Amino acid sequence: MTITSIIIKHDPAKQDSVVAELQQLPGLSVEARLPGQVIAVLEVENLKTAHDFVSGYIEGMDGVWGAYPAYVFSDEDAAEDLTACGGL
Repeated sequence: MTITSIIIKHDPAKQDSVVAELQQLPGLSVEARLPGQVIAVLEVENLKTAHDFVSGYIEGMDGVWGAYPAYVFSDEDAAEDLTACGGL
């Protein structure tokens, strides 16, 4: 299990649509909404899935400017996870 806290920066004019789309994603919960920013928590199987989800899906959403992991916990072997993501 990997748990990631994510700061999602977005166009403030699109906040409602960004939040609505985020709330539909399995494993993701919206914890706070600020103008131009959403704080979310993602719970997925492993670090590679979290990486792919953030960089491949969230960052590609309409109105999203960037998604920045602020905290990551994984109960798996970190070296294996980082290698799978291309980090080592």
